Amino acid sequence: HVANTFSIRYNRGFGAHDWSAGPYLRRVDYFSSIYDQKQHGLRLAFRFALSPSLGVALQATGAESEYTAVDREDSYRAAGLDLDSRFSRQWWVVAGFSYRDNDSTDPAVDFTENVVTLFLSYSPGGRSPSRSAR
Repeated sequence: HVANTFSIRYNRGFGAHDWSAGPYLRRVDYFSSIYDQKQHGLRLAFRFALSPSLGVALQATGAESEYTAVDREDSYRAAGLDLDSRFSRQWWVVAGFSYRDNDSTDPAVDFTENVVTLFLSYSPGGRSPSRSAR
C-alpha cells in the first residue's frame, strides 16, 4: 500500500517540559481495495521531566476517516500516558497505558480498547526513544 501524509507540528519546550500539537491529512491507497481511505486528524503530546532520568508523557489523537470504495466512516479517538526511565546512557524503558475508541458506521470495526505497553530500547548513541519514536 501507499500512504501519503501531510502534517504540521509545532514543538515547544520550557525547562523540564515540552509539548507538541498539530493537524495532519493522510491518504492511504491499497490499490483498489475497500480499505482505501482519506483521513484528517489532530495530535497533541506533552512530556514532563520529573528528573534527568524519569519522565511522564501524555498524548491525545483524534481522527476522522472516510473510506473511498465503501460506505464507511470512522471517528477515532485515543489518549495515553507513558512513564519513561533512562537507567543508563544507552538503555531506556517506557511503560504506557492508552485508551482507544473507534466509532465506525461498520459495526464489525467499531471498538473500544485499553492497551498496556512496555518498550525497552538500547541506543549506542544514547538517544531517547520518547523523542525519536513519536
